[in-house]
Amino acid sequence: MSASLIPVVPPDTVPPDTVPPDTVPPDTVPPDTNRTPLPGDRKIPPAGLSSSRPAAPTDRFIYIQKRLRHLGATYYLLESCGSECQLYRFYCRMAVGGNPNYNRYFEARDADALQAMVKVLAEVEAWQSDRR
Repeated sequence: MSASLIPVVPPDTVPPDTVPPDTVPPDTVPPDTNRTPLPGDRKIPPAGLSSSRPAAPTDRFIYIQKRLRHLGATYYLLESCGSECQLYRFYCRMAVGGNPNYNRYFEARDADALQAMVKVLAEVEAWQSDRR
């Protein structure tokens, strides 16, 4: 089984304000009533107005990466996997109690790279809300 790595921007190299809040698409994160809303979450333009540009997948990738870092991610990786590289695996380590030496691991696989990341983010947010 061979895997090819897809570059993921290291957590410390993305400027905090890379994605303006109004470009975050409403379907980036599954609905979660236990999650604290972020500026721009599910922001819908007024009736009759459309967004100046549709949100690019890159915006979604960056949003999920920023959200995971905000929640305490110490490492994450997106890679292709499967016998014919038909799946994507997203793997993330989260610091437990703010201590990067103790980690909880999350992983998801999907035919769509973005959906694998969305699944992990949903799991992380559920785990964080259970800890409160």
